[in-house]
Amino acid sequence: MSSARVVTPPGTRTSRAMPGALPGPLVTVEHGERVVWGDDKELEAVLADALASRQMSFHPTVGGKLLVRVQAATIVPMVRWVIQWRTLPPSQNEIMRRFRTPQAYDRLLASWRQVFGAAATTIPKATGRRRLEITRFVRDKNYRLDRGNLVGGCKPLLDAAVHAGLLIDDREDHLDDHYDQRIDPVERVRIAISDLPASG
Repeated sequence: MSSARVVTPPGTRTSRAMPGALPGPLVTVEHGERVVWGDDKELEAVLADALASRQMSFHPTVGGKLLVRVQAATIVPMVRWVIQWRTLPPSQNEIMRRFRTPQAYDRLLASWRQVFGAAATTIPKATGRRRLEITRFVRDKNYRLDRGNLVGGCKPLLDAAVHAGLLIDDREDHLDDHYDQRIDPVERVRIAISDLPASG
């Protein structure tokens, strides 16, 4: 999966007037591609055939990962909507400490609902299962979270995305969620949303 180009949709709401915003548009759109398999057995069978017949080609790295493309795979266009926001999600420990009361958690949730509500003016409502990739950019490795704190702290973002209609639900049958952390001078969170092909 690679991004061919990034565009700003016409009429996209800018984030400059909102607290915690980064310069520029709140949402950008990346166009790329996705490999689609019917099921795991199909993938295993195609990989076995490809290895046997040498129908496997290697592509340059993208994002530090080596791409391997099997010629028999189905490649479909993909659109990914990307939200960039300066305010970082809290850690799980921070939620338990600072936002443990219902009133405090409601305030936290309301702030993320504002972000996803604004993004929903550009991103279509979910009609099926979606992939959600949350990347936390911090300025120093000392600010990285352990896995439990990283994932647990993003729960308000999932709730806000559901409230805005960008996810049907945050259960596994409606959501394929992924979490990452990177070092960057500009602290922010990057939330990438894309539709997944219907299974079966």
